[in-house]
Amino acid sequence: MAQGITQTTLDNGIVIATDHAPHFNGVAITLAFRVGSTQEPEDLCGIAHLIEHLAFRGTAQRDSQALQKAFGRLGAETNGRTDEDSTVYTASILKDDYIATLRVMADMVTAPLFAPDDITLEKSIIEQENCRGCPNCSAREALYGVAFPDQSLRHPVIGYEDTIEAITRDDIVTFHRTHYVTGNLIVSIAGDVDHDDVVAEVQAAFADLPVGAASARPTLTFAPGEISIASGGDQASFSLLFDITSMVGTQQHKATVFYEDILGGHGFSRLMDELREKRGLVYSAWTHFEWVGQNNMLQLQVWCEARKMKEVCDVTLQTMRDVAQSLSQQDFEDARNRCRSGLLMAADNVERRSGDMVHDIISRGRVIESDEELAGYMALSRDHVAAAGCALIEQEPAILLAGSLRAMPKFAHLRSTLRGEQVKTGPWGLLRAG
Repeated sequence: MAQGITQTTLDNGIVIATDHAPHFNGVAITLAFRVGSTQEPEDLCGIAHLIEHLAFRGTAQRDSQALQKAFGRLGAETNGRTDEDSTVYTASILKDDYIATLRVMADMVTAPLFAPDDITLEKSIIEQENCRGCPNCSAREALYGVAFPDQSLRHPVIGYEDTIEAITRDDIVTFHRTHYVTGNLIVSIAGDVDHDDVVAEVQAAFADLPVGAASARPTLTFAPGEISIASGGDQASFSLLFDITSMVGTQQHKATVFYEDILGGHGFSRLMDELREKRGLVYSAWTHFEWVGQNNMLQLQVWCEARKMKEVCDVTLQTMRDVAQSLSQQDFEDARNRCRSGLLMAADNVERRSGDMVHDIISRGRVIESDEELAGYMALSRDHVAAAGCALIEQEPAILLAGSLRAMPKFAHLRSTLRGEQVKTGPWGLLRAG
């Protein structure tokens, strides 16, 4: 039996990855089709997510109730999700039942019925799922709209009410036949399984999946745009978005991961310390990475009272500079320990191991062994992280401000503060002094 991670690409394009985890009772199965909202035509926004819902509504062999009973009798915990770059179906199951579960999942995604009544029902369910322009989603859509203007990434994965309503069964069947093909499928299984057995089972279970090449991915072009959203409420938000795609696969990218962690990646981050613990200006402030295919972005977001927005922005930007330019050895070592703990503890979770393999294949083209990943992070020094932070703040981010227009700082002030320049106000507006 093969040990560790093994990856195989079949002649028809299906990618199979297994992570042999002996002594685990559970097995995690992930089926990922490399199609998401960024491949949707503008007038069909939300169709990938709708198909994910409909896949659980029954097949030519099993209606909806029979499908649910099949998973229930196996004791499988199933779920689905749609992202910008993929549609994912997961199952957690005891190892003795993973083959039977894989066969049911294959039937579910290969031959969904798309019954008209089910389409109507799922459209109604998605309408209830839709948050209808909540502040978080509205801010995200606006920020990505100026960062990726006139590109599909600006659209919400869930779609819009009018586009969902207009989608026909023919649209659904055509989209499914186009994108649910062998070249788009990744099968990732973690647990006490044999790779050769998995390959044989995948070949049999997906024998009816149409053969086809991987779907084309849109080329995403980042722009450091700016947008302000006027609101009469008491709450305001401030967001920055940096495109760090050029760093992916380099030591600088790993160092940027440490910088992000120290800055706002956890509850005791420097942003939380400066904004919340010392000044009481916010309840929370956070940073995170977002992957879309092989594109990687780093986002910062802070929510605060509108009247305190200028102070919050200044403290946030100064903290970004301080972390980069005055990084302490203790902060570096703490980030290093958090990274090591996170990677090692992930090995205790087969669902995480299965999902990580899919992420690696989509974003980097191959599965990265955990030992290789850990070694790369452990080779970093404080100077590497400080240099990565300095390189990041030299970039021009996309910026979003939401709240009272009177309380908003000027965009030029924000950019100059991030660069460490002094900005003075003169009779003709902002005068920049380096």
